[in-house]
Amino acid sequence: MKKHRNGFTLMELMVVVLIVGILATVAVPQYMKTKESSMATAAAGLVVMVANANRMCILDNPGATGNCTNGSALGSSHPLVTKGYVADMDWGTSTSGSPYWFYTCNGSCTCGGSGFACTKRKSGTYSSWGYYIDGTGRCNKIGASPACPGM
Repeated sequence: MKKHRNGFTLMELMVVVLIVGILATVAVPQYMKTKESSMATAAAGLVVMVANANRMCILDNPGATGNCTNGSALGSSHPLVTKGYVADMDWGTSTSGSPYWFYTCNGSCTCGGSGFACTKRKSGTYSSWGYYIDGTGRCNKIGASPACPGM
């Protein structure tokens, strides 16, 4: 009479754990980069809006660009927010908000480059990523950022 076995052998379980481990080492870094790229795309879209708001403010206040840009990160006391050109939302000034800083520029940008606005990753593996909007309204990448998304 043959004895019937239930369950899996130790070797079978070890092979399954090994395969899952290999898949995880390949999949997790790719997932993190894809997630970061989507946040960078969102930041690039927002910086275009900030640049357009900064240009409108400069057109409304000729000769007084200091009324529109103060070189600091966008926040509730920033001139573009207090004058109603952009909404008072979390522009990356809190620790729980956006992983990107947003700045308005009057020529030279805090993030690098020159133009009307820029954004830069706060910290982490991708802290060299960022974008700036130049004087012609074109999006430019900073560092090893992904290309500007269809702008």
